[in-house]
Amino acid sequence: MKKLLTVCMTSALLMGSSLASAEDEFEISANVALASNYLFYGASQTAGNGTNDGGPAISGGFDIASPWEVLGGNFYVGTWASNVEWGAGTNSASIELDVYGGIAGDSIGSSGVSWDVGAWSYSYPGQNDTADATEDFDYIEIYGNLGYTFETMPLAPSLSVGMYYSPDYFGSTNESYHIPVGIDIGLPNDFSLSFGYGYFEVDNNSSQDSYSYYSVALGKSIFGVDLSASLTGATDDCGAVQATNCGGAVFSISKAF
Repeated sequence: MKKLLTVCMTSALLMGSSLASAEDEFEISANVALASNYLFYGASQTAGNGTNDGGPAISGGFDIASPWEVLGGNFYVGTWASNVEWGAGTNSASIELDVYGGIAGDSIGSSGVSWDVGAWSYSYPGQNDTADATEDFDYIEIYGNLGYTFETMPLAPSLSVGMYYSPDYFGSTNESYHIPVGIDIGLPNDFSLSFGYGYFEVDNNSSQDSYSYYSVALGKSIFGVDLSASLTGATDDCGAVQATNCGGAVFSISKAF
């Protein structure tokens, strides 16, 4: 996605603010990544029937940013895809295809707080064509993110916090809420250190199921290629809510163009 498949999608979404420029032309970027596991909100999307910790994922996407400023921000749209593998009898789709768009700005007034609002559509082509599919898993999330870089502090750490809402999580009638928090630190010699925390809740009408996950990731840029090693953990309820394995170590290599 542009995502490293480790912590959460917040950093990737906040990239929208850096894609836009003052020039009167669209900016187009692309990304590709190979990871040892695809973690989404701390839960593996490539664990198959749950007997393994998750398989490798190949992903990639495109982003287009508009030069036109609206309300202090710029429009952007993008698409991203990855292989997935869920448990047999639940979903036989092997591909996740996402489309998203929104508006992002570098600062709210003179505060230096960046912002990003938009919508994200998740789809699983072919999932409804399989005999073992019980429902359409496609759904939409609406999101908002805020970010701030403490430029006067050593290593200039960046803090981000988001809010994601879906009225039909994975095609159900259940509402979901996701709150990710991230801290990114730029280290010398093109190293980076990231800490992430996320709270996820699904409202099942009669009950509320929730869990938390947390992660730490070390990154290194070499000749324009980004390497990352991360470790993610989650509370015990994660496996029950997401119906798959949660957490684990992830190694990834990615390239942006």
